[in-house]
Amino acid sequence: MPITVREVWQLEEFRVFRLVAGESGLDNKVCNVGILDYEYATEDRKLRKQWAFARNAFVISSFLFARNAPEKILDALKGLVEDGISGLAVKTIYYQELPQEALDYADQQGLPIFLFGRDEAYFEEIVVTIKAKMDEWDDKELLEERIERLLKGELTVTERNVLIWRILKADMRQYVVAYCQPKDKEKSRDAYSIYRSIQAGLMKCDTVFFYKGGFLLILDMRSCSGDLGAAVRRRMQFRKENFWIGLGNLHWIPEELNRAIEEGLCAQEYARRRECSWISFDRLGIYQILMPYYRDNWMRQYSRRLLGRIRQFDDQYEGELFKTIQSYVTYGGDVTRVAEELHLHKNTVRYRVNKVKELLDMEGEVSFNEQMMIAYKIYELYGEEEFFSEKN
Repeated sequence: MPITVREVWQLEEFRVFRLVAGESGLDNKVCNVGILDYEYATEDRKLRKQWAFARNAFVISSFLFARNAPEKILDALKGLVEDGISGLAVKTIYYQELPQEALDYADQQGLPIFLFGRDEAYFEEIVVTIKAKMDEWDDKELLEERIERLLKGELTVTERNVLIWRILKADMRQYVVAYCQPKDKEKSRDAYSIYRSIQAGLMKCDTVFFYKGGFLLILDMRSCSGDLGAAVRRRMQFRKENFWIGLGNLHWIPEELNRAIEEGLCAQEYARRRECSWISFDRLGIYQILMPYYRDNWMRQYSRRLLGRIRQFDDQYEGELFKTIQSYVTYGGDVTRVAEELHLHKNTVRYRVNKVKELLDMEGEVSFNEQMMIAYKIYELYGEEEFFSEKN
């Protein structure tokens, strides 16, 4: 996950930067950093090509080469855009403001341009700071990939132990995992800012990692007493209402880290689907079993075998058995509530339920309600389109 121009701007060292153009490009990726000296002072196109900046570079300059020739600034910007740079920061030594035509061009091209004062930052400091942040981001991306492999059981014993040691630290022996995903997808692009706000709201013994567009929180709960959920909420000193949050169970064994993470992920997915900001894994009911395994082919085949027959009957006879059985499961087999919900007579509901039993050859099956409930909940986790798609 490369750092973006926006995230560079939000670093403490660069908050003095003033954005003057190219706001639409703030989410450009930054994969390199360089200093513009005389590269565009020459008219020699071959030399320009030879000196071209790497794509997605964040470039710093004072426009010394254009000191007495402001018309060269627009030409330089065109060359930088051709190089594919991500952003430009200009030190206001020779120009307190840039020509309007240059700013208009940057706006058109989505090239963010910042201005900063003579004493507000040094070129070398900017380069070192951005490169350090890029290295940190690369490390986080690698860590995310390793966590993914941990959950899939693809790490060697040594790799697994090293990762567990790094995440839990040497002395963490009572821990819980929470997974937080931003509700606002637009704001979720501002990953580094969110990361910092979460990190600032945790205790020193806690850690936070990026994972699949969200944030894994590993919380040291050795001093926890009483209600776990309440203790965790007190520990999270950030705006929890802005996230879908899933909390796993308390664990004491380091080798259970993969299970602890999966619990947090499952609880968060449930919270997002049900649009409740917070839920713990032990409150998921039967979903404690279904959430981790519903994508297993055996479970999907089981559910499709039952619900597919009902859907096929409806398609053939323009029936409403599927809709009825959905309501029947939702209301726990309460025929009266189903009748009220669907504006039907209770006998009509009973007839349709019996028709489903007949279709599935379950007239004498005492576990009909339980089987329908499990089949429907698996279907619900997939969603209509994906569940019945022949591609899956």
